[in-house]
Amino acid sequence: MMSDIITYLKNNNISFSENINLKTKTWIKRGGVARYWIQPGKLCDFEKLIIFCQQQDIFIEVIGNTSNCYFLNDYSPNLVISTLKLRNIRMEGDVVICDCGFQMSKLARFCNANGFAGYEGFIGLPGTVGGAVVNNSGCYGSLISNVVKEVTILQDGKQKILTNKQLCYENRTSILKKKEIDGVVLSAVFNISKREKPEILESKAAEYQKHRKIFQEHTYLNLGSTFCDLKFRYSFMRKVLNIFCHIFLQLFVKNEQKRHVLLVNFFLLLFPTREFREYVSNYGIQCFTWKDEKADEAFRYYEEFIKKYASYAVMEIEIKKYVNNEKNRNTDIS
Repeated sequence: MMSDIITYLKNNNISFSENINLKTKTWIKRGGVARYWIQPGKLCDFEKLIIFCQQQDIFIEVIGNTSNCYFLNDYSPNLVISTLKLRNIRMEGDVVICDCGFQMSKLARFCNANGFAGYEGFIGLPGTVGGAVVNNSGCYGSLISNVVKEVTILQDGKQKILTNKQLCYENRTSILKKKEIDGVVLSAVFNISKREKPEILESKAAEYQKHRKIFQEHTYLNLGSTFCDLKFRYSFMRKVLNIFCHIFLQLFVKNEQKRHVLLVNFFLLLFPTREFREYVSNYGIQCFTWKDEKADEAFRYYEEFIKKYASYAVMEIEIKKYVNNEKNRNTDIS
């Protein structure tokens, strides 16, 4: 089966590499070894390749920047298709159409410069359009579900257009992320009917960038928020201590950034977090950092802690791993 895909790639002049260590490709330097790494340069080649794989029932892993994906080190998929060279953008009337591999931060700059409002909060978002429309990404008031008009996907070898309503967007998820519709994103259409002076949008974006640098993790490898809608169950004593700490720091620590860091660290002391405490970012319990090779083991404890003490928690990142019989399927390279 895999020999068929290699023949297809060669016949269609699509470049690929063999035995690629995913640690050299993924955002947080994790993952096993991809048997074949493919990076189509044109959307039409990407589409034909996906159709071929879907028709042949060939298991594929389609990725963009992987800034929201945690590849486990024992996960070695046979076929990884990267969208990072698929970065065309064009305007048609009151919409902008982007390839799935177009960077969201570049979309924000394009819209800000042209006075298209609603995108300024995406200025520092590291992901691609494909990932953003699946995850319903959002930051600083900009939200995918507020600006996307429709998304074109490939499902069972055929193109299908999903409208904003059909995508069933909820907080940080969609019908695509839930796998209720199993398809690969080709492109997305964004509304640009809301206008504002470019200088106003660019000024807002600059403020958001400044805030990111102060209040978000930049020192260690991370995937942003690991969980969204995270709420914890406090015992009475923990609740009292937490309130006291907030009041005390509000009164005596005037620097907002320092106060925020102290609050995070005090929270970690309130709970049994010894096994993973050093890997939680100073900027929030939602952000886990992969600062060394022991982080993977610590992440398991971190997950267990969240499940035990959170009254509500939604996993925002996607963990890439073998599921059920996928390992056997992945290792079949006949």
